[in-house]
Amino acid sequence: MKSSLKLTLFAFVIILITESSIAANVSRWPSAEALETEQRMIAAIAEQAVQAKSEEVFDAGLRELARASVEQGLDANINEALDRIITQVDGEQWQVDQTYRYGLIESLVRSQGLATDGKNHFWFSGTASLLRAKSKTGKAGLTKLFPLPKALVKLGDDHVGDIDYYDGTIYAPGEDGKNNYKNPYVILYDAQKLTVKSYFRLPVAPQAEGVPWVAVEPAKNRAFSALYYNVNKINVYDLKTFAPAGEIDLSQTIHSWQGAKVHDGFMYATSDGDANTIGKHVFKINLDTGTVIDVATLPSDVTELEGLAFSTNGSAVEMDVLGIVRHGKNKIVRTLSTRAQLHMYKRTTLSLRDQVREALKGTP
Repeated sequence: MKSSLKLTLFAFVIILITESSIAANVSRWPSAEALETEQRMIAAIAEQAVQAKSEEVFDAGLRELARASVEQGLDANINEALDRIITQVDGEQWQVDQTYRYGLIESLVRSQGLATDGKNHFWFSGTASLLRAKSKTGKAGLTKLFPLPKALVKLGDDHVGDIDYYDGTIYAPGEDGKNNYKNPYVILYDAQKLTVKSYFRLPVAPQAEGVPWVAVEPAKNRAFSALYYNVNKINVYDLKTFAPAGEIDLSQTIHSWQGAKVHDGFMYATSDGDANTIGKHVFKINLDTGTVIDVATLPSDVTELEGLAFSTNGSAVEMDVLGIVRHGKNKIVRTLSTRAQLHMYKRTTLSLRDQVREALKGTP
């Protein structure tokens, strides 16, 4: 980092020390005035990153800022400082723009997850099905019932979760809930024919609650999954072999994690929440720091949240979130009223990082 930025950061720390009036024997956080100063410093770091034509300079500056805060005792540790700063930098908001409700039969085969190739071709998963369609709301071009390989069915696998797509391949999780999740697998399908190409067994311990979803990040040769309940870390796998490749600790617990996708280097996760959580949410996760940021909520009629994907509407990016709606307390009525519902979100607040990226695109 350039010396001028280091000197500015030092000046910022002095301001934080001066403005912070919290006693030393309690958890110390910057005052409101100090946080305003911090925001100005983040803006200055962003400006320097644009001048340097480098997002790496931006990240390095943020880490230096967090380190300075910890050294002066204003944060307990680097993770705490980074989480606060990253939340400011990567925070964004999405709102529902359109909603589409599928019919009863369609809902049976679009009830778990969805994926797209970025060209508005879509794939959906049901509990025991895969479906290919030419559009997110269009009719199925091909539906395959009971798609799990026979060898895995013999082991007890009977459920498909949220899927992902890359380079002509559908990545689908297979699990055996009735068998206490002893056989977690990821199955690769030909995206056009929906035939099995290969499958990989995941280690049981990290996936002790099955494989609710699988997400891929081809740029870094990584795949991801996690537990379902009270999740505190993401499991990382090699994209080619699905051998374990590490873990990413999360800044907060994600409850009832239903689906995930990697978009622009960040993971987006759908969460049903827990008994103490109001509503269902989409979280954005910085995969470098594990910072979890709430970016969207679901309409109140959604009774169960499922998978998500990213597509385009003209030049705008849409976040497509799949949910289930059902009505009535009687089991029969609830079953007959169950529908899959697609919520198409538009981004209403752009993150500071995305503003930096846009500025970097415009630099010669």
